[in-house]
Amino acid sequence: MGTQELLANEKETLGFYITGHPLSGYTARLKMVANTDTAAILEKKDKEEIIFAGVVSGIREVTTKRKI
Repeated sequence: MGTQELLANEKETLGFYITGHPLSGYTARLKMVANTDTAAILEKKDKEEIIFAGVVSGIREVTTKRKI
């Protein structure tokens, strides 16, 4: 069983990761583009632009009055 498969099984079974994170291999690249992380996001000021990275775990389509 590969690392990605193990992580997927952990997420599916437990709802969170134990042995690692799928983005761990991209840490250096993410630091070049992101300007905050979960530890520092509360320190950001209101309306301050943030660049944040994460894993999409689900998508929900919502129809608004304007159909956007």
